[in-house]
Amino acid sequence: MGETRRCRNGVSQGPNADGCPKDRGFGQIEKRMNTLTIEAPVLAPPSHGLSGAGTLAFSQPGFHYDGCIGIRRFCPEDVSRLFEATRESIGSLCQWMVWCHAGYTMEDCAAFVSASDEKWERGESHSFVIYDVRNGTFLGSAGLNQINHTHRVANLGYWVRSSQAGRGIGTAAVRLVARFGLQELHFNRLDILIPVGNRLSQRVAQKAGAKQEGILRNRLVIQGKSHDAIVYSMVAEDLEGQEGQRQPVLQLAGV
Repeated sequence: MGETRRCRNGVSQGPNADGCPKDRGFGQIEKRMNTLTIEAPVLAPPSHGLSGAGTLAFSQPGFHYDGCIGIRRFCPEDVSRLFEATRESIGSLCQWMVWCHAGYTMEDCAAFVSASDEKWERGESHSFVIYDVRNGTFLGSAGLNQINHTHRVANLGYWVRSSQAGRGIGTAAVRLVARFGLQELHFNRLDILIPVGNRLSQRVAQKAGAKQEGILRNRLVIQGKSHDAIVYSMVAEDLEGQEGQRQPVLQLAGV
């Protein structure tokens, strides 16, 4: 049967409950890209239903959930899912994300997924898929990057696909990634830098418990244009009172 994953509330998951093969197979991405036939298995919901869903113990790296929102590491099967979500959201992503451009391709997605695994293993960044634990829907991405191991700080970034925006998904994902960074990786601090014009993202950070500290002038360059950025921070104390909280069951589009 393989290894069993156990939640803090006792809910167990099978060895591949995150929808990715046990053999991550990143060396096969290029081969699969030749035909663009990438399997997309559906994720299994918690065995006790949503009422039993909680946050997975961090002894199982890269697979955590709270309520019906989960985060997990990228796997090769996510290339097509990432491409679909990116193309759907290309307008808003190009407006606010430094990595996005109008011609973002399936090959760009494959390169990102492969690099995310390598960078995770080297401790350079930790990228997560945000997904619905009920049916495996790819909701967006979040992660930690720009890591400074000397001072134990990192940048926290996130985005939610356009069709699923405004449902609390980003807030739930930010809290999960923050717990991973502050409690499992023992960072002292997480920074969230948001362009002053991106009010929706600012609201997500605030609802997640991040503290606004100030405005950094000309801090970000997006599509060749400089932007002032609001800096938010999260430290371990900001998570107090969040542990054990359950996210509400969200009514997701298409579910």
